[in-house]
Amino acid sequence: MRSTALERGGQVIGFTDVTAMVRAQAGLQETAETLERRVAERTAELEAEVAERRAIEAQLRDAKTAAEKANLSKTSFLAAASHDLLQPLNAARLFVAALGDRRLALPTRALVNQTSTALDSVEDLLEALLEISRLDAGAIQPEIGDFRLDRLLDTLRVEFAPMARAGGLELAITSEPAWVRSDIRLLRRILQNFLSNALRYTQQGSVRVDCTTGPDGVRISVVDSGPGIALDKQALVFEEFRRLDSRTSGKGLGLAIVKRASDMLGHPITLDSAPGRGSTFAICLPAGQPVADPDGEPDIVGRDRTMRGLNVLVIDNERAIQTGMCTLLGGWGCTVQAAGGFADAIALFAGDTRPDIILIDYHLHDGETGDQVIDRLRAYFGGPVPAVMISADRGKDLKVRLDACGIPLLGKPVKPAQLRALLRTMLK
Repeated sequence: MRSTALERGGQVIGFTDVTAMVRAQAGLQETAETLERRVAERTAELEAEVAERRAIEAQLRDAKTAAEKANLSKTSFLAAASHDLLQPLNAARLFVAALGDRRLALPTRALVNQTSTALDSVEDLLEALLEISRLDAGAIQPEIGDFRLDRLLDTLRVEFAPMARAGGLELAITSEPAWVRSDIRLLRRILQNFLSNALRYTQQGSVRVDCTTGPDGVRISVVDSGPGIALDKQALVFEEFRRLDSRTSGKGLGLAIVKRASDMLGHPITLDSAPGRGSTFAICLPAGQPVADPDGEPDIVGRDRTMRGLNVLVIDNERAIQTGMCTLLGGWGCTVQAAGGFADAIALFAGDTRPDIILIDYHLHDGETGDQVIDRLRAYFGGPVPAVMISADRGKDLKVRLDACGIPLLGKPVKPAQLRALLRTMLK
């Protein structure tokens, strides 16, 4: 309503209908309140979502921490289990090897050989189970590098030639000098399992290893003339304890290890087989780059030194291992002294005398470790003394630490032939 005064008196009053404007204002107010309410509701929803997400992230962090602790615990358990399980087996192998070096009646020697074969079987089973456990626990980490494939295949030819001859099979391994990029230790294990399976299941004919180089890298194929594998059984052979032919020896773990190792390396494996036409197991590797080879052919060939009269110090906290080592090395003509740790070891040597070589276990009493004792003994003797570490611990950290110190590592149970070869090599 508007009111206007006139000059000669009187007023003019005007009226304007504001109903529409009031309604519009009311509508705007209602819209604003609705938007504010929706914003508040959405804000509350977002805050709830953020809180829920943070809670989930916290749970995931806790779960990740728990998984890492469990994995670390499992790795530690595997190291301890490896040591505890293989200690008595190591002692048994040393005693059997020492017994086998003596003059025995034929029936007695047959029993010794059967005992040695049984120990080999137990060792193979334990090694396979522990290796699968270490792969699953992440305790084995790939050490990727470039290396020549033909040199690896040459060692496998030497290793498996006796097995092929014993089975009346032809073993052909051909390769050209080719560089590949992988973990040489895991790749060797994969090829060993391929070859051992091929030689075990092939009754007659041949086993062949072929290498082909292409734009995608190098393909290694192990081809056998065995019975072959049906298509519906081919996936099963990579599972644990799967053996399609129970008439042959084996634990059914080799190809399970192959699958885990190849997955870890990222190297695809293939199987081409059919009943009656043999099997072809293959693995594809990336090509590597040539690198300088410090371990090529030696320039100086050392003189082999007999082990008769060799003064050996054996350090192990297990009496059975000490006795077994003394018996084995004594049979080789060595002079052997045994100790349980550093204090016992220095008590055995007076004046300027010292051992020619030290064989020492890694895990000793009272928290002592083999590498620590070696350092203390070298300081005590006033100079470097050759040493060999013997341990059931397959951890990467130990290997790296010993490599840096130039100390060779032998795994338990000790293979006498391997120990003899290592001692001769070190004493050249």
